[in-house]
Amino acid sequence: MGNVVVGVFGGKPVYLHDVAEILDGAEEPTQYVFFGNGAAKSELAEEQPAVTLTVAKRPGANAIDVADRVLKKIDRLKGTLIPADVQVSITRNYGETALAKSNELLFHMLLAVLGVSLLILLTLGWRERRLS
Repeated sequence: MGNVVVGVFGGKPVYLHDVAEILDGAEEPTQYVFFGNGAAKSELAEEQPAVTLTVAKRPGANAIDVADRVLKKIDRLKGTLIPADVQVSITRNYGETALAKSNELLFHMLLAVLGVSLLILLTLGWRERRLS
C-alpha cells in the first residue's frame, strides 16, 4: 500500500508512505471494560464485556432535562441501533440526583418560610397586644 503513487511533485512520484502513516489492522486496545453482576470476587459474579457511554451537559443546561432526553433517546434506539439482545444499564444518573437535591432544597425553603412567617406572626401579635 505504501508504494501507491498518490501524486507527482517536481517530476517525481509521491508515494502514499511519503504522506501518510500506514498501519496494518485495528489499533491494539489499551483498556477493557467489563460489567459485573453479583458480589465482587464471588463465584456467582458474572462479568461481561461492556461499552461505557458518558454524557455531559453544557454549562447552563438543566441536568434533569439532559438526563431525561438521553434516556428517552436510548429507549427509542432499542431494537434498532441498539440490538434487542443488548442489555442497557444506567450506572449513574446525575439528573436523578439533581432532582432529589432540588426537591430537598425546595422543602427546606418552604419550612424556612413557614418558620419565619410563624415567628413574625407571634412577634407582631404579641407586640400589638402589649401596646394596646
